[in-house]
Amino acid sequence: MKMKYLQFIFAGILCTLSWIGCTETEQLGGEGTLRMKVSVDPYVKIVNTRSLSSEEQANLENNCEIRIYSGKGLIRYYKGVAQMPEELQLTSGGYTVRVNAGDSVPASFDKSYYKGENSFEITTGNITNQEIKCKIANVLAAVKFSDNVDELFKSYTMTVSTKFGSLDFTQDNIGAIGYYMLSAGETSFQWNFSGILQNGKEFKKSDVVDAESATRYDLKLNFDTDGYEDGGAALKVTVDVTPLETIEDEIEFKQRPSFRGVGFDFSSPYIYALNSTNELAYKIAVTSALTDATLSCDKLMDWGFESSTLQLANMSEEDRLALEEKGLRLTPAFNEETGVGILTVTFTSALIQKMTTEEAFYTLALTATDAADKTNSTTLSIIVSNVAVLTTDVHITDVWTSRAVLRGELIYETTEHLSFNYRIKGAANWENVDAVRDGETMNISAELADLQPGTEYEYQALSGVTPSAVICSFSTESATQLPNGGFERWTDGSPMLIYGSGEDMFWDSGNHGASTLGGNVTTSDSSVRHSGTYSAKLKSQFIGISIFGKFAAGNIFAGKYLKTDGTDGILGWGRDFSSRPKALHGYVRYISGKVNYSSDQIASGAQDQGIIYIALGDWDKVEETNTKEYWPVIIKTKSSERQLFDPSENNTGIIAYGEQVYYDSTEGSGMIEFTIDLDYRSLERKPTSIVVVASASRYGDYFAGSTDSTMWLDDLELIYE
Repeated sequence: MKMKYLQFIFAGILCTLSWIGCTETEQLGGEGTLRMKVSVDPYVKIVNTRSLSSEEQANLENNCEIRIYSGKGLIRYYKGVAQMPEELQLTSGGYTVRVNAGDSVPASFDKSYYKGENSFEITTGNITNQEIKCKIANVLAAVKFSDNVDELFKSYTMTVSTKFGSLDFTQDNIGAIGYYMLSAGETSFQWNFSGILQNGKEFKKSDVVDAESATRYDLKLNFDTDGYEDGGAALKVTVDVTPLETIEDEIEFKQRPSFRGVGFDFSSPYIYALNSTNELAYKIAVTSALTDATLSCDKLMDWGFESSTLQLANMSEEDRLALEEKGLRLTPAFNEETGVGILTVTFTSALIQKMTTEEAFYTLALTATDAADKTNSTTLSIIVSNVAVLTTDVHITDVWTSRAVLRGELIYETTEHLSFNYRIKGAANWENVDAVRDGETMNISAELADLQPGTEYEYQALSGVTPSAVICSFSTESATQLPNGGFERWTDGSPMLIYGSGEDMFWDSGNHGASTLGGNVTTSDSSVRHSGTYSAKLKSQFIGISIFGKFAAGNIFAGKYLKTDGTDGILGWGRDFSSRPKALHGYVRYISGKVNYSSDQIASGAQDQGIIYIALGDWDKVEETNTKEYWPVIIKTKSSERQLFDPSENNTGIIAYGEQVYYDSTEGSGMIEFTIDLDYRSLERKPTSIVVVASASRYGDYFAGSTDSTMWLDDLELIYE
């Protein structure tokens, strides 16, 4: 290994990305597949100090944070290497990947922090390889005392500090290295030396050093005793500044080989009509040199090959041409230095013609191994059928609670009537529905309605009365409801909780913050209700006494109150949810008061406004740093850190949204019915979370509203098609 003469090397992260483009005729249809591997490599160490243990190495990999951004903002978030899928489907365009690992603490002797970022373009039909190296983000400081320090001082301490952190260097930790994080706008650190001389006198000196991240500062202390007969000394500090560098050789953690069908998915059989000649191809992608690849099938010798297992890697030109003569074409595209690249394996027209002379079902076993000893395998299934139609999988976003779209395709042109059979899986009899052809394409489909929610169905395409050999299945979405939507179950106390004893929490409120000052803003109420015993009463009020208090809106939300930060709140919004309702229905009564706590959003004396809103989304859960809990949406009300819910199109995690604003009191003294329709911004995505929020004061997050405003809610229900 080539080594540079450095006093230190740092630990880092190597992030390897390979994107494999798809042409319009392939499965993804204009989208690309991002193949990304992140690993933490201890390819930098610190001489004469500790190196990373295997446990620390694993901890960095397990806890690194990987974020992928498009022009619209964050689109993917992964906590740890294991959480990141092998492949991501991304549309063509520009992206940025940001990775960080380690502990971002103000000062530490053993916690370091690493960051890396790279921007790249995904273009259809091309292969893009990306590496992201995360470099150390700390300021490093080390102290070297002169040889005569122990002769001069009974005790001594060298303190090196930044705005928010400090470390002490003494005779007990000689050789230690401190890791510091500079805060925003901070460009220096300070050192302070203090000691007790042998004559008992105190000695102090300090100074400021300009500093930059990813730089090491060696502070060399020199004590000059000339002219100091009483045991004194003069201190001179020399600062050596060294930008951190990497060594030339790196140890890379490689992704195992992967298989990808060209225009098909390995998870489903590939269907051929009798006497077909269309070529079939798959690709083997590697991040290290491909050392071994095989294709096995008990029919290979029947098709003219010399063995039932064929070797596909590291073949001579002569052997490769011999395979091609028999119908198997190998097209390697590897980087000569790194071995990164793709081997394309193509079943030529001549070979396909041999394989499709009669109806059959073939299973081909594929394996691949690379130079890093990473191995992968898969199975390619091929069906040869004389039926003109093929049943294909539904699009997952076409399946709702009571409706779905069945899909199939023509293998060859036919004049026979096209239809689908379908039934609840396990039922004895089939139902039949006519199929519709999609223009001039070979695709057929049929829309089903009045299906049962949360039920598994199976279906097959038919040409005339002859069914496809393939039967596919799907499950309708469950008509999931909001737990405790009638607000019948509560736990009394301070704070009052919106769930019964021993139950899981779904709803929460600002009661946790209000109760610290002696109140509850959300309570049960039996005097105003639609059905049952209770409704939820959201009462805006001033909590506290005089200057020791704050306006608090009556509120309720699907999530959890995480923490009180002074007099402000930190909330986690969103509960796990995967269904797609069309609306939120319920009953409300609202009394609107005149605003007596104002903000820039609503003026004093104006009519207060109530609000109910619902959002479905596929947000990646993010960590709330104080509680270390992960939530789809984090809300912070402190003005200096305010982070509120954005219902606009800028919030790319939103799939569907709806709201109802009350600009005045509702009519009468009872509850009125309401329905909030959900506007679906995307029909190509399915939600992972649901957000439901109601507030008696719309701008309560700004601590503005009226102490006379109250909202009652009851019998919240999700409506499905």
